[in-house]
Amino acid sequence: MGNFTSEHDQRPQQRAQPASSLAIASLVLGIGSYLCLGPLLSIPGIITGHMAMPRTRIGRSTHGGGGLAIAGLVLSYVNICLTLLVLLAMLPPTLSRVREAAMRATCQMHLKQLGLALRTFASASDGEIYPQLSSEPGRLMFDNDALARPVYPDFLPDLSVMVCPADDVPVFGPEDVDAALNDHSYFYLGYLVSDDKTVEAFAEVYRSYLSQGLPFEDSLKVPAGAGIAGGDTIPRLRKGVERYLITDLPASVEFARSRVPVLIERPEHHSPPGGNVLYMDGHVKFIPYPGEWPMTERTIGILESLDQM
Repeated sequence: MGNFTSEHDQRPQQRAQPASSLAIASLVLGIGSYLCLGPLLSIPGIITGHMAMPRTRIGRSTHGGGGLAIAGLVLSYVNICLTLLVLLAMLPPTLSRVREAAMRATCQMHLKQLGLALRTFASASDGEIYPQLSSEPGRLMFDNDALARPVYPDFLPDLSVMVCPADDVPVFGPEDVDAALNDHSYFYLGYLVSDDKTVEAFAEVYRSYLSQGLPFEDSLKVPAGAGIAGGDTIPRLRKGVERYLITDLPASVEFARSRVPVLIERPEHHSPPGGNVLYMDGHVKFIPYPGEWPMTERTIGILESLDQM
């Protein structure tokens, strides 16, 4: 029958080309970028994929795996795009938080400057007493005009600290003294209050004094049990007034002083709501609203109602 060779046997035998190690690495890195580390694997996946492509082109190399390299590149590029989209979505909230943190810090510096001015005023006054509360309705702030030595400009040279930067009130200059010395951002009482109950008692006397046109020169008489330490008095703020709050002998004067609020910020200026509180010892604390006193709904509600008189 002779030697018979089929057409199939006469075709040159194609040897399978081994896949490029770079192509395999690109695919593995592309898949791994979705499992962990994200762009940290996508970037080398793109690099190895592009390096593998020239080596896998037909007729130019004995290496295969072009499809693997393309798959690795696609996976890696898609992962990079998804990561960028996530970062862009997160950017506005992040910037908002950074802005809010900066405003809180600036607000705290303003309050510390105000606290220093008020303490210096008390040191220079007879009886080391803090400035007198204004008798003008809707102005829970010290009465600059009624003071023998006004807080501004004798002790407070810069009116800009009267406003928290989170507030939309414009910064005041020397020509806006009357407008600046108001409770735009901060409430000042000039009296020792320690909880919701004493703030309620203070508010009752405050309304009565305004209706009679009386100045806030002395301690306030309130119903028995409604005052500080269960008494019938709410004393003016002065150096040493914190001793009214010491009911336990081991308690320190410094600890009691750190509980006496001097200026209370309006909580609606910040997001999330909350306000800075300046205490008599000079420290400032940001308290979420509603939260611990004086950032309680009752106390803030009372102060805002007095401001609207």
